[in-house]
Amino acid sequence: MQIGGQAADGPFIDRVLMFSDIEQSSARWDTEPDVMGELMRHHDALVSNVVEDCGGAIGARTGDGAIALFMGATQPRKLRSNFNDASQGAPLMSVS
Repeated sequence: MQIGGQAADGPFIDRVLMFSDIEQSSARWDTEPDVMGELMRHHDALVSNVVEDCGGAIGARTGDGAIALFMGATQPRKLRSNFNDASQGAPLMSVS
C-alpha cells in the first residue's frame, strides 16, 4: 500500500473516508427519544459544518451518522481536532 506520492503507473491521489456514528443510539432512542432527536440535530449540523470547513463533502447520511470524503490525508487530522473541540459537552460525540 502506498499513501500519497507517485504510484508506478501514474500519480497517486489520496482519498480518505470518515464515518461518524452516535454511540448507543439505538438504546437511547428507546429510552430518551427527545434527547436523541436533539442530539441528532446537533450531530448533523456539527458534522456538516466541520466537514465543510475541513474541505470534505458528506457522501451519505446513515441515520445516526454520516460518511464524508476528503481528497487528501491531512484534512481528517484537522477534522478530528475541530470536531472534538466543537462537540465538547455533547454526550457520546467524538472523532478518534
